[in-house]
Formats: sequence, C-alpha cells, structure tokens
Amino acid sequence: MRSICFCCLWLCLAMPSLAWAQKITLKESVNVKGVYFFCSDIADIEGNPPWQQTRLGKTPAPGITVNFDRATLERKLEEAGVAVEALDWLGAESVEIATDAIVVSSEEQSAKGREFLAQNLTWPAADMSYDLDADPPRALTLPAPRQTLEIAPRFPAVPRHKGRVVIELGIAIDGQPLRTVSLTFQVRVWQTVLMTKNFVPRNTTLAAVHVCQRRLEITNLANAPLPAAGNYATWQTRRNLNPGQVLTFQDVEESPDIRRGALVTVVFETTGLRVTSPAKSLDQGKVGEVIRALNLSTNRIIKGRVVDASTIALVTGE
Repeated sequence: MRSICFCCLWLCLAMPSLAWAQKITLKESVNVKGVYFFCSDIADIEGNPPWQQTRLGKTPAPGITVNFDRATLERKLEEAGVAVEALDWLGAESVEIATDAIVVSSEEQSAKGREFLAQNLTWPAADMSYDLDADPPRALTLPAPRQTLEIAPRFPAVPRHKGRVVIELGIAIDGQPLRTVSLTFQVRVWQTVLMTKNFVPRNTTLAAVHVCQRRLEITNLANAPLPAAGNYATWQTRRNLNPGQVLTFQDVEESPDIRRGALVTVVFETTGLRVTSPAKSLDQGKVGEVIRALNLSTNRIIKGRVVDASTIALVTGE
C-alpha cells in the first residue's frame, strides 16, 4: 500500500499538467452581443475561472463573420497573465464570430432629437416649430447590447437655439461609446414683440405713443427682442429708430434717474450742517453713479453722486 502511494505522489510531482490541466473547449461558431467579445463567449472553460472574462476584441459589424483561431486566443490569454501551457485544449481550432444586431430606425433618432429640443430650448412650445432640415437620418444597424443601449442627445460645443440647430446623438452600448450621429433641425420661433410706430430719436424714454405690440417670427432676428410684457417706460433709446423696427436689447438702455440738462439740488452734509444749492446736470446717471453738474450759485462745475431723480450729493476729493 505504501509503495502505491509513493508512485502516485511521484506522478503528480513529475507531471503536474496531467493532475491540474484545466479543460477549455473552443466553440465552432457563436453569436455575441455588445461592443466587445470575451473569452467566455467563444469557449467553454472548466471551473469558471476569473480570466474567462478576458476581453478579446471588438465584435464584428452586424452581418459580418470573422474567424478567431486558437493561436490568437492563446496569445491574448498569455497577455492577460494566464498560464496557457497548463490548459487542456479541446474543441475547434478556430471559431466563427458573428453578432446579433438591432436596428435604430430613422424615426426613433428623429424623435430623440425632437424630444431633446422640446425640453432644452428656451422658447415655449406654442411659440416654436422644429423640423428636420435635411433628409431623415439613415437607420442604424448596431451590435445588440448585452444589457443597455443608450441614445443621449446633446448640443454641440457651440449651440444654437433657433434657425439651423444641430443635435448630436451619442450612442453607447453597455456603457461603451459607439458612434455619434448629427441631426439638423430648422427651428422657427414666433414671439410677441415691441415695434416702433414712428421715428423715435435717440435718448427718448419709451412710451405708448412710440411702440405697439405685434406677434412676428423672430427666427432670423440677430439680437434678443425686448419683452413686450415688460415695463418699457424704464427704457430709453440708444440710437435713432425707424418706424416698424423691432426693439431689441441693443436698441435701448435703462432710463437714467437724472437726465442731462435737468435741474437738480446739490446737497452737502457734514456734522450738524446741511447745505443745498441749485445745479444743472451736465451728464445723465442712475442712482449711485457720479455725474457732473453746474452749480448755479457759484457757476462752477462740481461732481455729485445721484441720490434720486432730483438730488445729487456733493463729492469732494475726486
């Protein structure tokens, strides 16, 4: 009995590959899913070792079959740190690899783009329309995912929000980016705007006599229009405006609290003393700004900080 045990022990030590060989059986053909295929996809491996998840390469395009031979598999496993000489190789010498496919239709791609526009453009849905600016995108034939297919719309680095608007669809399978599809939409926008009734000179505070409201398409308007619902009496014109002109933020500025040429009161205050004097504004300004004024009592030019529409506080030392 003792001699038999020694013989068994000698065989195990002398030929460990016979005692510990792990069977790996290469399949003849497989259909794989996802962007990449793994060792477990193309071979049955005894004991389910961790290295069976070794990534071997990208799956072929749908409709294309490629051969993956044993020698290539051995090299890939060696690169992954697997002792391939200890494996018991069975099955085929090469495997034919194809991939299951899914189709993303042009309608699905367009719907993703429209949904993204509806959620991310600043215009109310009732004020805009968006149609494809070219032929519908081609249907996409993609490798079937193992778990997830993600179609993520986004604006390009420099987005446009009206006119010719480009949407990028980032497509990822099982978390792996696969491709990007660009869709171009023509976004048209209508809005109720303020329009001049007649000629309006520069530095004119807007009033009802100057403007009216119209609902117009503003798709090709270069600058943002002044909101019709706002209090336009707080704005004055920066330049001469012609009749029938849509008012934009480039055409107006906030009306000053004190206008050039206005009669104001200059106030100087110190401990226990308050002095006032009449003056004529030489500049226009808003509350908190410093303007020049002509002191009508001394006929000297002074500086004052705007307090309200008729008062400036004397500024000294500037």
